[in-house]
Amino acid sequence: MTRTLRDLVKGFPRSTDGFPAALAFCKKHKVPAAVVTTLKVCAFKGWIECDSGLRLGSFAKLPSANRGVHRRALDNGFLIVGECPNGDPLAVELATKKMVYISHDVMHEQDEEDEWDDKSVARTNLTIDRFWSRAEDEKDFPCDYYAATE
Repeated sequence: MTRTLRDLVKGFPRSTDGFPAALAFCKKHKVPAAVVTTLKVCAFKGWIECDSGLRLGSFAKLPSANRGVHRRALDNGFLIVGECPNGDPLAVELATKKMVYISHDVMHEQDEEDEWDDKSVARTNLTIDRFWSRAEDEKDFPCDYYAATE
């Protein structure tokens, strides 16, 4: 059975704090409507931690994420929506609407103007729903960039 993101966040306290700002943030940064629709179910407070250790961030907090690595991610076509236990960001590649792991080690070694490539991004073929469903259900699901590249 394929679970959805809605299934994963069921029962978590909902929050509308910052929700209009999150929608405006997505519009400003041209986040595809399909991604926004999926992420809208994540207007809860705080983080959701999966058994794999991956953490899904709250959609309502997106506007506060427009600095540092989040800005660089957006500049490179990615929207950060979570993190790995070691601090590697998890993001949606806006062009493909698929999830990626971003190596925080490689990313910090690059100059600010460098584009991110396959040395810093491990792409998956998973939509947001499938990624988080598998992260919750699969015991050996990759827990960071390096595990995803093996």
